[in-house]
Amino acid sequence: MEIQQPDGFYHFSEDSLLLAQFVTLEPGERVLDLGTGVGVVPLLLAARYPQCSFVGVEIQPELAAYAERNSALNSLGSRFTVLVGDYRQLFWEPRFSVVTANPPYFKVGSGRPSSNPSRWRARFEVDATLAETIGTAAKALLNGGRFYLVHRYERLGEIKDLCTAVGLEPGVFQEIDCSRTLVKARKV
Repeated sequence: MEIQQPDGFYHFSEDSLLLAQFVTLEPGERVLDLGTGVGVVPLLLAARYPQCSFVGVEIQPELAAYAERNSALNSLGSRFTVLVGDYRQLFWEPRFSVVTANPPYFKVGSGRPSSNPSRWRARFEVDATLAETIGTAAKALLNGGRFYLVHRYERLGEIKDLCTAVGLEPGVFQEIDCSRTLVKARKV
């Protein structure tokens, strides 16, 4: 597998790898990746699940272009579609079996922003809050669909409450270390 990343932008981290490893899919499922960046999570999943299809949404055009390039480099063809835009403003009918997200961990104002705008957007909830990410996932999921998220362990209580508020039943938690956790929720 080949993954290219642009210089000067936030590069994917171990969290994307752990999220992709945590996800389980069935043949034929459609997967939506919110804030796909250069497409790491869909690329890793596509390698493990060749009978599934993927849509990645990325607000930064430069990163979306790399996601498209990475899809082509790995010969995914129509199995991985990249959309450029703000997923909060896209109208999602429930049509995905699975939604994945590795959103920014920190609220704006909770830390020191990076002087690099791309890195700042990747670490802080500049483009979408955690509530907006979880709300979008709930809208996009079919009934019984699954939402997979990697986030800060300290926000787990908030994640559970936000999921419950939008009809997602959080049920599986996997602590990565004392600061991060993986979450799986099902749309009920």
